[in-house]
Amino acid sequence: MNETEGVIKFSLNYHRSPLPAAVIDSCAERLALLNAWRSILKQLGMIGQNSQRYGGLGFGNMSVRVEPENSRFVITGTQTGHLDYLQYQHVSLVKSANIELNTIAACGEIPPSSEALTHASIYHALPSAQVVIHIHDPLIWKLARQLNLPTISAKIAYGTPEMAAAVAKIVKSLPTDEPTVFAMLGHEDGVVAYGTAIDSVAQTIIAVYASALKLQANQSND
Repeated sequence: MNETEGVIKFSLNYHRSPLPAAVIDSCAERLALLNAWRSILKQLGMIGQNSQRYGGLGFGNMSVRVEPENSRFVITGTQTGHLDYLQYQHVSLVKSANIELNTIAACGEIPPSSEALTHASIYHALPSAQVVIHIHDPLIWKLARQLNLPTISAKIAYGTPEMAAAVAKIVKSLPTDEPTVFAMLGHEDGVVAYGTAIDSVAQTIIAVYASALKLQANQSND
């Protein structure tokens, strides 16, 4: 892998403080649901930390929009992949993001994930999007084109304004009502899903994974 996993590349204006109570009240149920799906994705090796992968650094992240059509969102904190269950101190509030200037303003007891700019790009491009899940799965990533998933060029690195712009282009070009999955070919094993509801987005990831397993089995039998 040419890029170092987990490195924050954007300019971060970060204030260390507990999440605002109003944000916790607004997101509590959705964060609990996100945590439940995170446990499943972690068991599948799509989110987590493994000494044999990416130099031992954590991978994968998830976020939810705080209020409908508001640009603020709550995202899992940087390098939390090893944790089995996240508490409020393990997530960050992204208060604002400027894609062109490659800047993010955030608060919380931990800095936001290194992929926060990608999440921000989706929320900015699609006001109806309420959840973003970024996983790392070698099989889906390798078979992305055969699975007919949208892809971002291998020449575009993660966590950059170029990646954020490419993500926004994909989001704006696709139907807005259905959960969508795309692959970042320049970000090893990087796959992103987004949509309006946590359950449907996570279930779509599982469905794509099942399709990848079926495709792999068919190819093995040829």
